[in-house]
Amino acid sequence: MYSSFGFSSGQTSSKKARFMRAFFVPGESEFTMNITKLVVHCADTPNDRDVTAEDIHQWHIQRKWAGIGYHKVIRRDGSIENGRPEL
Repeated sequence: MYSSFGFSSGQTSSKKARFMRAFFVPGESEFTMNITKLVVHCADTPNDRDVTAEDIHQWHIQRKWAGIGYHKVIRRDGSIENGRPEL
């Protein structure tokens, strides 16, 4: 659902490579990241509203962003949905 992530088919390789260079540790496996911080963001939604990853994805698309900006979404019932793909 979110796989294009703002990468058009002709630009996927170069954009993905630039993205990965910005976040991955040079000289190590492309799947090794130097994670030093974790950010938890709370959506300001009414208490009776259960927001899904798809809802947030659509809100971000409406703002002309590439899509959902979060890797995971924790629903009100505690279930976890995937958002932005993890590379």
